[in-house]
Amino acid sequence: MLPRLLTSALLFSFVAFASAVPNIRILIEGDDYCNDQSILRIRQMIKEAKTLAQSAIDTLYRPNVEKSSGFVALFGPNANPKDIADKHFAPVNILPDSPAFVVTVKRLTENDLTFTCPPYGDPKDNKARMSTRNWVDGDGHDQRNNLIRIFPNSFEYDVPDSKGSHKVDTLPLQKAVEAVIAKTWFDEKAVPMAFTLVHEVQHADVIIGAENHCLDVAFIDDKGKTVKAYGLQQIQKKITNEEKVKNAQNYAWFAFLTLAQPELFTDDCQGNPGPIPHAAGLQEPLLVQDGIASRAAEDTCKYIHGDFLNIVDTDGEF
Repeated sequence: MLPRLLTSALLFSFVAFASAVPNIRILIEGDDYCNDQSILRIRQMIKEAKTLAQSAIDTLYRPNVEKSSGFVALFGPNANPKDIADKHFAPVNILPDSPAFVVTVKRLTENDLTFTCPPYGDPKDNKARMSTRNWVDGDGHDQRNNLIRIFPNSFEYDVPDSKGSHKVDTLPLQKAVEAVIAKTWFDEKAVPMAFTLVHEVQHADVIIGAENHCLDVAFIDDKGKTVKAYGLQQIQKKITNEEKVKNAQNYAWFAFLTLAQPELFTDDCQGNPGPIPHAAGLQEPLLVQDGIASRAAEDTCKYIHGDFLNIVDTDGEF
């Protein structure tokens, strides 16, 4: 595991070279304000996103991780693991555990980042989980804001029942990890908020730096439709190695899998046996200790050659 002092050094290095540490706040008044319950969920989301980022950093600083099947599948054979750790995961740690509050997004500067909570609105907002807007994306002085907009689908989702449907909270990170370890997986709509935040940070220039900005890379599917590469199979098989390091979703999946399937990134599993598969097929359970998954028995690549996760490709918005 990466020593905490080294992690701190990485963070210090990021801050030292950044123009300024951004002012990160939560909007508590206006149309897109976050209520008390949402604020509690945002704080938990940030804490869990840091857990994901730290797990990713620890994994990326291990010797030979760039030769592991998981790394090659998600980032290609030529990506630099320490660059990825420093530029894409260490910046997550600048998010404060409890952001301050702000009552308006007017008259903020390009060094401000605001979490907002838009209500259900147009059809896209009803489908999206979060979206990021950078300073350069706005129109006019008052519209120039660095925002991470957290839509209702980040907090809850619909579950069918005898009366139609009812709302259920999206999963906390630990529950999602446990679901994968138990080979049960979960509804794609239940994806943890922290997973999505790691994705959104890759879009947020005020945190990640414009030079490290990532996209939602798209591909043309078998029906000729343009589809964003969000699903686990899509981010491996449908985009090029060059696109993988530019696709925000690859970073979210990498961080999550370092917790849920850490054997993908070990010395025992080098080479590239092919894409990480779909269906559940683990022949023995994983254990969770201190939030980290590990095998009780010998760990070999045979589990990665076979089916190990029951994950469907999502076509939802992140």
